[in-house]
Amino acid sequence: MIKPRFGKVFLAGILFSLLMLYAMPAAYAQMSEIEDETLKKKLADWTNDRLDREEQLAKEIQSHLNASSNSNYRTQLDMLKDPFKELIQDRPVTRTLPPKTVSVKTMAPKREQVPPLQMTVQGIVGNDQKRLAVVKFEGKEFVISQGQPVEGKFRVVDIFPDRVVVTSIRDSSRSTFRLEKENPNVR
Repeated sequence: MIKPRFGKVFLAGILFSLLMLYAMPAAYAQMSEIEDETLKKKLADWTNDRLDREEQLAKEIQSHLNASSNSNYRTQLDMLKDPFKELIQDRPVTRTLPPKTVSVKTMAPKREQVPPLQMTVQGIVGNDQKRLAVVKFEGKEFVISQGQPVEGKFRVVDIFPDRVVVTSIRDSSRSTFRLEKENPNVR
């Protein structure tokens, strides 16, 4: 028995393709007729809308031409010639008396009186690059260095061999405290 060269499915596919090629032009022709009718209808609608708009525009122009005899139209036309006319016109000046001023003497706010710092320098150690000082402040002894804040009350500005310079944090006043010459605690 001779085997067929092509299978049944393959032959059925070729037959279907041939039928489709024969039927497609007729389907496309029918679709183009439907599209042509739709386009013609849309064109007619657009033309009618355009004519309606032109008629409305003609009516508006005619109403403006009829209004030319109206004096209000003349003033509108004058404003078109000078659009800033309203801004340029002088307005009547009305004088108003200045309001009476009542002088109220205001007192400058009183600066809070900050008591001066009470501190004693008990000793200074170190060299020109770094110095430390032992001070007694509010009954407590502190070892302080340059730039250090103490108890939130003052900041150490500088420590010299014989004195300590501090700045009060509350009122920014600068104070200098000298080293005590006689220290009763040292024997």
